[in-house]
Amino acid sequence: MRSTNEYKIYAYKKACELAITALVRARELLTLLGTKYADYLLLNLLIIILTGMLLEGEVMKSAKIWILLDSRQAGGIESHVVQLAQGLLSQQVNVCVVFLQKYGPHPIYQQLQVLGIHYQILNGKLSSLYQQLKKQRPTVLHTHGYKAGILGRVAARLANVTVISTYHAGEISQGKLAFYDCLDRYSAFMAHHVFAVSPKIAARLPGNTQVFDNFIDNRQLAMSSGKQIAFVGRVSTEKGPDYFLHIAQMLPAQQFHLYGDGPLLTQLQQHTPTNLHLHGQQDDMSKLWPKIGLLVMPSRYEGLPMAALEAMARGIPVAAFNVGALHKLINCDINGWLVEPDNVQILTEKINLWLTFSQPQKSALQVAAQQKINRHFSSRVAIPKLLTLYQQSISPPSGDKDNKKNCSHL
Repeated sequence: MRSTNEYKIYAYKKACELAITALVRARELLTLLGTKYADYLLLNLLIIILTGMLLEGEVMKSAKIWILLDSRQAGGIESHVVQLAQGLLSQQVNVCVVFLQKYGPHPIYQQLQVLGIHYQILNGKLSSLYQQLKKQRPTVLHTHGYKAGILGRVAARLANVTVISTYHAGEISQGKLAFYDCLDRYSAFMAHHVFAVSPKIAARLPGNTQVFDNFIDNRQLAMSSGKQIAFVGRVSTEKGPDYFLHIAQMLPAQQFHLYGDGPLLTQLQQHTPTNLHLHGQQDDMSKLWPKIGLLVMPSRYEGLPMAALEAMARGIPVAAFNVGALHKLINCDINGWLVEPDNVQILTEKINLWLTFSQPQKSALQVAAQQKINRHFSSRVAIPKLLTLYQQSISPPSGDKDNKKNCSHL
């Protein structure tokens, strides 16, 4: 059920649309008679438009956005969710992060509390999600990850709630995960709008998918003064930690740092050279980023990784294999380096090049990295675009299907 306030707002905005159309046509006719009348009508037109803009801003503040995910530990999707929630909150949008179920203590809970972002935890069942959607009636349910996507789209459709899904994974899943990945992709049609964080991920999805880049709130991030050469991410095949180990072996005089956990960690521990330091899972990287001078991303598969955004927002250049959408972030020899995938030799040479740079040369890379984020991948740029897309996805009150695409309730 739509609230009475929503119906009033919808009716007012439809009246504004009709009035604007009528005034435009009337002005065209009266222009033939004299500019005095035409300009008077134009002034009224501007007043109506400004009133509509103010109304839209007030409605935006009353919107309720749910961000749904299924999470066991901190990672790229979790970082994205925090950035999204923080960005929406900065626009005075009522946002809630919803976890499908609790697996134990989670670092993101405390992080959300510190940021003043509301969250709730369900019991993992489809019925629980459906009941809460029916009871609390969010304006939009925005899902992230395969399990949240599958259950979220079904529950939202049953509860008649607008659902939007973002796809993050760039790798090809294996085993049991391959089944869930397939189910996730082929149920995308149930969403009112589908986003992917890279063109390659979008290409794997059936139907219409819009590429929407990851972003970061960089308003309070200071320039890093660190010198570490680091790998930050999940220690799994798609991220290429084994390549990072080979690089450390090829540059024995340098120290390398790996932050993360995953299925390949035990294997790495058995072959770790003395100049490679394995720091394990990090629940909060905020105190560690200032120690890093160069981020190395030898990934086999990527979307648009949050680790790269986190690094560049702090002026940390990135040396990476050219996979996923990293080409959107990295301009070679300006704010980092991209090399042919799997070419460890060339990637090592780029790292060695960075080591030879003078401080002014490194500073130029740092400034360019920060500027890239400021101009194209900051919350300030992304959130207004996202809110517009939310508006376009929301259905009008029942009985006006013809105007579905033109109505907004945010």
